[in-house]
Amino acid sequence: MAGLAYRLTRGYLTWISPATPRAVRLRNALCFLLLIAWAPFGLAVLFLFDAPGSESDPIAWIMAGFVWLYPLLFLISLPLTWLALRARNIPRAAKRSTLPLWYAKAMVMTGVGFYLALNK
Repeated sequence: MAGLAYRLTRGYLTWISPATPRAVRLRNALCFLLLIAWAPFGLAVLFLFDAPGSESDPIAWIMAGFVWLYPLLFLISLPLTWLALRARNIPRAAKRSTLPLWYAKAMVMTGVGFYLALNK
């Protein structure tokens, strides 16, 4: 049965396969779009430091660092991904291009967790 499904979809689903150059480029594009969506939140984090004495609060710095780390991960993973693509190592490029997406998922899940914990 699996062989029949493969023969029916061969050539049609390869563009979304996780180990193709097109999928790696799509992941990089998605990370860039998430970077654009991240910008308002990256600027809103500055409001963590508007209260007197909050610039010495370690929790505020940890939360700000957690949010501000996404662009750094994107800027690190992008050249590493393209170097792996240039070396024709597609599985490594696929793993490297996924790093910012996993971090974005962790940011969302942590935010949801904080929201649920604080609003009981």
